[in-house]
Amino acid sequence: MLLNPENFEYSRFNQKRSDGNEYGESGPLYIAKDCYENKLIVKQMNAMDAANEYLACSMAQLLGINTPRAWLFSSHKQIKRISFRHSVGIEFLEDFVLATKEDLIQLPNEV
Repeated sequence: MLLNPENFEYSRFNQKRSDGNEYGESGPLYIAKDCYENKLIVKQMNAMDAANEYLACSMAQLLGINTPRAWLFSSHKQIKRISFRHSVGIEFLEDFVLATKEDLIQLPNEV
């Protein structure tokens, strides 16, 4: 689904990264909030990377994997960008915790 970026307010998201970098390959992250207080983490990417991330989230959901929803939308004037025109917005979950390698090893090997 393609979202209208004019329907959101944007603020910088200060990500705490274990590698010590300020931000990853997606560039600075933003929180986009709509009038219903729904929040998305906005990752700035080129069109192909944004589409790949959107597709990966969508496919995971179709496979029954519990993952945040993702949306695509064009850049907004409030987000300062250098060259990319597309972004992916991923559902912001306040209590989301990243799985560690150890967590994944604990998963059952059932097919």
